[in-house]
Amino acid sequence: MLLSSDLSFSHQRSVMSANAVSCTIKSPVALQIGDAVSDSSRPGVYITDITLAEPVNIQEISFKNYYTAYLTVRLQRREDGSAKWVTCLRNYCLMSNPHAEDGSHDYFSIYRHQVGMRNRQETKTLIVWK
Repeated sequence: MLLSSDLSFSHQRSVMSANAVSCTIKSPVALQIGDAVSDSSRPGVYITDITLAEPVNIQEISFKNYYTAYLTVRLQRREDGSAKWVTCLRNYCLMSNPHAEDGSHDYFSIYRHQVGMRNRQETKTLIVWK
C-alpha cells in the first residue's frame, strides 16, 4: 500500500525541465474476493486512482514504496470521444524478494520510455499495488 503524499507525477514543458502535475490521488482501495465481513484475511492487492487536473503527457511517476512487491500501471486515454484503459506496465518488480525487506521502502521512478507511452494526453491513471 502507498500513502498518497509519497506519489508524484511530472510532465515535460521544455527539453530540459520537468514539472510536477496537479492531480487528485485517492486513497488506495483493497480488492477483496469473497465476503469482506466474514473473511478476516488482508487482501494483497490495492488500487490507487489518480485523476489529472488537465490532460498531460506524463514523463515520470515517482513514489516511495511501502511493502509492495509488484506494480501495474494503467492509463486512461480519450480517443474518438470515448475513454479507453491501456495497461502500460504489468507486474513491474519493486522487491526482489517479497518476503524480505530489500526494496520495501525504496524510492522509485517509472519513466515514459519504460512503459512504451506515446505522446498522448493522459487524463486518469490506475496503479495496482501487489
